[in-house]
Amino acid sequence: MVRFSRRGLIAYGIGTAAGVTAAGSAPALAKGGSTSVPRSTWTSFARTLDGPVWLPGTRQYTSAKKLFNPTFDTREPAAVVRVRRRRDVQRAVVFAAEHDLKISVRGGGHSYVGASALSGTMQLDLRDYAKVSYTSSTKRVTVQAGAGLRTVHVALSPHGRSIPTGSCPTVGTAGLTVGGGIGIDSRRYGLTCDVLVAATVVLPGGDVVTASRTSHPDLFWALQGGGGGLNGVVTDLTYTTHPVGSRATFSLAYPASAAVKVMTGWAKWLESADRHRWANVHIGTDGRGSITVKVVGVTDAGDEHDAAASLSSHIGVHSSRSSYRRRSPMELVDYLEGGATSARESFSAGTDVLAALDTSTATAILATVKKRAHSTQKSAAVLDPLDGAIHSRKSTDSVFPWRSELVSVQWYTNVSGADGRTAGREWVQHGHAAVKTASRGGFVNYLVSGDPASRYFADNASRLAKIRRHYDPEKLIQSGLRV
Repeated sequence: MVRFSRRGLIAYGIGTAAGVTAAGSAPALAKGGSTSVPRSTWTSFARTLDGPVWLPGTRQYTSAKKLFNPTFDTREPAAVVRVRRRRDVQRAVVFAAEHDLKISVRGGGHSYVGASALSGTMQLDLRDYAKVSYTSSTKRVTVQAGAGLRTVHVALSPHGRSIPTGSCPTVGTAGLTVGGGIGIDSRRYGLTCDVLVAATVVLPGGDVVTASRTSHPDLFWALQGGGGGLNGVVTDLTYTTHPVGSRATFSLAYPASAAVKVMTGWAKWLESADRHRWANVHIGTDGRGSITVKVVGVTDAGDEHDAAASLSSHIGVHSSRSSYRRRSPMELVDYLEGGATSARESFSAGTDVLAALDTSTATAILATVKKRAHSTQKSAAVLDPLDGAIHSRKSTDSVFPWRSELVSVQWYTNVSGADGRTAGREWVQHGHAAVKTASRGGFVNYLVSGDPASRYFADNASRLAKIRRHYDPEKLIQSGLRV
């Protein structure tokens, strides 16, 4: 996710661990599905859990249901169920089915469509189920589904290991993984879902299964890029890890007049760049009427100047400013994450996946960004590479279909107020239209509301729908996807 504000770039219950908290003015019933669940029923249910259950009208509910994007603060889940053990998940799933409640699952709460706080659903909040366990003999790590990305990096850093992830510290590892997961190590090691070797899933009936290439392989396939909450609740994920050593970053700024050359030169550079080299492009607004053009790169320590020089030679324009710095693995994490936490941020966003980036498409991207230049809200088109190790798998090996494409363009704009949200959504749609002839579809980690599944999964959409009909025919678990 782009972090404009952070980077410049872009105690539960009231006496028992499992109590329902209630205010005197709370409604007598919590609504959900086509039924009304009495408060006494929620109270009885809460006594079976290790974690709390919070209902509308309580201070804890009002706070707990909030997601990263304040745009969704008006959402009203039937209840927030904060689980602490896998058995809590099992009991919650069974309870929801018995009472005609749909479920929305929360890991980090960063869904672009607010999928983890859908009104009328039981919000199953996993953030207290967040342990990370590394096994040195297998060099594998098992992550509970409520762990954020920073928690994983902190746990693995002492072992000199990591997994390829995104860069926002509070994004949920589970949600990132089941959507695909791109980041600075994608060119070298592939997507986050590509290093997944097994996942524990609570099915809609309450049964627990382990999905892998040899056990429930259809479910395992669906968990590799199919988006969250389609077939069950993922509670634990096991990954292979890769070694990490000293890294380096470089940053190159260019005048706005060079934007098109920067984009097309960068795309050309990707075709021959070693996989240990990564860079992305930010074409943005500064909130004061100007366009900013920046390249941020990551490579092995000692290679930063050569990598930047190679990229610059493909761009053919001298940078106006540059900076270089060598960093330890955790220093790199801190740099990219902008800190250990993420402040809540109102935004509109979307994505397009491109097989190539020519002058015409780059010009259209620049023109789209310019449309937001006079807004006081910062906006950007962020171009991330989709090549390298991502191309090592076939498009049908996982749900994630973009195995021969080159670029993910993320449209991202900060917004303020109802009018600002409308303008932001319109700008994102304009971006889609501007690159329509070059776009192959979108990246489900950057889901846009109302889009058909085919836009994110291409020819894999029908197989994914078939698997969902098998595991969750009643569509108990909701995700914001029309599958």
